[in-house]
Amino acid sequence: MAFVDQKIRTLFTRFDIDANGKIEVDDFNAWSAKLAQIGGLNAERSAALAQSLLGVWNVYFLPADTNNDGSVELPELVAHMRAFVSDASKRASIEATLPLIFDAIDTNADGGIAAEEFAQYFTSLGVNDAAFARSVFEAMDANHDGSLSRDEFADFGKDFFLGTDANAASRHFFGPLVA
Repeated sequence: MAFVDQKIRTLFTRFDIDANGKIEVDDFNAWSAKLAQIGGLNAERSAALAQSLLGVWNVYFLPADTNNDGSVELPELVAHMRAFVSDASKRASIEATLPLIFDAIDTNADGGIAAEEFAQYFTSLGVNDAAFARSVFEAMDANHDGSLSRDEFADFGKDFFLGTDANAASRHFFGPLVA
């Protein structure tokens, strides 16, 4: 379970935008603002982005808040993720978040994620290594057309959440794994 725990810690670290040891709706609002600024989004696209990320919070993270304090701490997320990974009926919730994240990253709303948009996504999560972002993008781009489709993105994301191969490129879906 060490690999799964490392992926969960990585996910937690990336989404705890204010680094206060909890994931809260404010982290998603901050992430949205950061993505909007990096992507140069207009007010309409910024509002749509905020809605998409609020959906990720509501669908995926808020249900992990078992003590109902409005935040998710690492132990709650670990328990939540383990339950989802081991229960096929709950995997649909994981899969439901991936289109929301896709829409958030697709800052120009053209139905695909370009390498630049993907690099902006990594930057918004505090991963500021353009070469690393490019290598992950290329690993995700299964048909090598220079754009990530919704399916390519979802397949890579599902493998991050559900995969057990510690060498799979999908382990970097949210950037380099944290220790």
